[in-house]
Amino acid sequence: MNTLAIIVARGNSKRIPRKNLKKIGKYPLVYWAAKAAIKSKVDNVVISTEDEKIAKVGEKAGIKRIFWRSKKLTKDYTDDLDIILDALKKTEIKLNKKFNTIALIQPTTPFIRPNHINNCLKKLHKNNLSCVFSARIVKDHPRLVWHYKKKQLVPILKSKILSSEQHFQKLDRNYIPNGGVWCVKVSELKKQKSVYSYPIDIVEVPFKYSIDIDTHEDLLFARLMFKEYKIKLS
Repeated sequence: MNTLAIIVARGNSKRIPRKNLKKIGKYPLVYWAAKAAIKSKVDNVVISTEDEKIAKVGEKAGIKRIFWRSKKLTKDYTDDLDIILDALKKTEIKLNKKFNTIALIQPTTPFIRPNHINNCLKKLHKNNLSCVFSARIVKDHPRLVWHYKKKQLVPILKSKILSSEQHFQKLDRNYIPNGGVWCVKVSELKKQKSVYSYPIDIVEVPFKYSIDIDTHEDLLFARLMFKEYKIKLS
């Protein structure tokens, strides 16, 4: 099993400028992700970035820069698939090595642990799946979500909500990607053209390790969780 961990970390983020360089404790987000990847069971780790400062942080963590991400792949809504394939191709050429599995890692979920990555890889190959990603339980159950349709407020799942469904504990568990890691077989990634390649499964991760930073409020919350739970660098 040849696994390439790809940490995606562009420098020109908009909602939180220079987001991947924001610190939790003493370390930037990208440093947290880099250490988790290095200590996992992947074979090689690269950072896909166009930003010199992010690359230098990666080098301090122990990841040698071997390519730059193309500028055209740094826009707000660039497809992750294009970023992954760009990193995979450049790494395989540089290292003269083929990979059959990739682990896509986002620094914006900084508390990802090496065992989260390892457990995704283990389940991927043991169960002959195409994708396994880290996920957390959804606290706001979709069964209780409403929206306006033709100016009328209705449940998003259409059928009328029963009184017996008012208690969250009685509803089925639902999961959402926590943004930490997606482990995918390269052959299926290319064939299905999606990170979410089937057959698919998840590795459930506790909430305290599943903080996904998208806004300033998320960053403040992550720093609070870091202090409250004394979360350590991997």
